[in-house]
Amino acid sequence: HDGFGLISCKDLAERRAQEDPPFILDIRKHHDWAKHRIPGSVHCEWEAVGDFIESGQLLEQRDVVVVCYVGQSSGQVTGILRALGYRAYSLLNGFTEWVESGYPRES
Repeated sequence: HDGFGLISCKDLAERRAQEDPPFILDIRKHHDWAKHRIPGSVHCEWEAVGDFIESGQLLEQRDVVVVCYVGQSSGQVTGILRALGYRAYSLLNGFTEWVESGYPRES
């Protein structure tokens, strides 16, 4: 999916187990992120992504996977990040598919 800036849940699960896993940026509402999320993900609601980028927490040499509910908002944020030079990917079908596929969650 690389050419489209997308990553499947299966590919993300595999990448998380590697030596250099991607940075996972969850842009869902805080109460949903706090309830359950992909282990190790960092939260930033989409409205504050600009400030998050300026904070320097994202490294250009590390892949970034953006997660929302179904993949629409994360696709928009991924487009912005890619335009800024980040290796960013939107989680295909979002956190909804992550949960439905049975991948691990934490709260």
